[in-house]
Amino acid sequence: MTDLRTPFRVLLGAALLALSTTPLLAAGSHDGDHGANVGHPGMAADVGRTVDVMMTDNAFSIPDLDVKPGETIRFVLHNRGHFLHEFAINTPQEHHEHEAEMAEMFASGALSMMGTGATDNHMGGNYMGGNYMGGGHMGGNHMGLAAGPATEATEPHTGAGAILVNPGDSAEMIWTFPKSDPASQIEFACTVPGHYASGMVGPVHIDQ
Repeated sequence: MTDLRTPFRVLLGAALLALSTTPLLAAGSHDGDHGANVGHPGMAADVGRTVDVMMTDNAFSIPDLDVKPGETIRFVLHNRGHFLHEFAINTPQEHHEHEAEMAEMFASGALSMMGTGATDNHMGGNYMGGNYMGGGHMGGNHMGLAAGPATEATEPHTGAGAILVNPGDSAEMIWTFPKSDPASQIEFACTVPGHYASGMVGPVHIDQ
């Protein structure tokens, strides 16, 4: 039986090396896009439409997204891949910084490529193991990241929404976009290490 984890161990190792040598992600470099207006968690009563998004290894089924100013969208996310994926709305800089944080969580064993409840000992520790969201790490919520179905909204992570979806699972996130075109670019992306660079990202266009 083919071990699907092997290529992602190599990919994550390369991602960790790249992140550790990128000046943007160095300690103390948290500036620029922090506080950028990318929208906020929305309420079910305000939803104007639903967007279904298929997540595979490693791509989204939608290449980009056009939204109206102030529009509230319910995203229904389906992970059809073999690995953990994320749907996050933020600026490019914030996505890269978030990816660095995610890489640390994978390296420490807080997250697993095989899903939030998977286990796999690697690199002298529990690199791909642990139970990050399913019952233990930081009370089941890390700065706004949620695994599995969301209820009314997903809490912000440094100013934007992000939700983790296990392989074979589906989840929802409700998001209200800004009423005016923000100065910073907005993207939806997966910041599981290596996935952004693989093309799991798309621009959000706010119609004016």
